[in-house]
Amino acid sequence: MADETAIPSEYKVLLLKLPAVTWEQLLDGLEIEQRTAVLGQVRSPEVTVDKRSIKAAIDGGADVAGAGMATGRHTLRRS
Repeated sequence: MADETAIPSEYKVLLLKLPAVTWEQLLDGLEIEQRTAVLGQVRSPEVTVDKRSIKAAIDGGADVAGAGMATGRHTLRRS
């Protein structure tokens, strides 16, 4: 491609990484028709777990459903 910036948006795909809670808030703010249209365009969603934020929450005394720290170890595991 000679000039990628000159290519119209309809020929591009945007990959975003944002917190899942932000994504949910964005969807909640849309009208039903808009939400359906947006979700219809989502292809191959990849959801990952932010282990650092889970560890920080657990270290701060929070109970994080589905996660636990193994005592005496420095790794986070899903339980």
